[in-house]
Amino acid sequence: KICLNNNRAEPTTEFVLNKKIEDVQPYISHDGNTIIVHNGTIANDKELLKELAHKPPTKIDSAIIPQYLSEHWDGKDLNTLKDILINKFIGSYAFAIWDKRNPNLIHFATNYKPLYTCYNKNDDILYFSSFPEYMDPMHFSLFNENVIQEIKPYTLNTINLSTKEVHINSLYKSDYEVRQKKALVIASAGLDSTVCISWAKEQGYD
Repeated sequence: KICLNNNRAEPTTEFVLNKKIEDVQPYISHDGNTIIVHNGTIANDKELLKELAHKPPTKIDSAIIPQYLSEHWDGKDLNTLKDILINKFIGSYAFAIWDKRNPNLIHFATNYKPLYTCYNKNDDILYFSSFPEYMDPMHFSLFNENVIQEIKPYTLNTINLSTKEVHINSLYKSDYEVRQKKALVIASAGLDSTVCISWAKEQGYD
């Protein structure tokens, strides 16, 4: 059995004052095949909406994801899923993706949002969360290891729930992006942060 849910005070990725059940995670495609939970923001949901035959039942940005996957992915081909994650979803994300067309597989994907898994061997349950403190490592083991495992940034981790096999795909666009130095500057538009940005760019940081 699969349980995908969102255990936080605001159960949507955008604030909605008067919530309907359709506004709350998990989000499900119109055909019921693709189900996701999402931590983050999809910035180009309006553009993706134009590529869909069926519109999601809510304006919440995350709801576009299962519908897009259902219409543009067969639920099996990992290369197609990887291509969509890299080239179509612009924003920040940690996803758990389950598709009824290939029910033995669950997919965990993240760019720079945190995501962790933990396997309880005694109960044969795989847990996941964006917050490792939600999972006590004293009560879990990850396939015989007493650890909480971080899903590495910019990876797609596909887990076969029957065999416990894990297949990992990189979500970097290219080897150049892996090598490229990155910097995050908190910019107030004041002199100090403006100089920091200019210096970082001159040093070759992205």
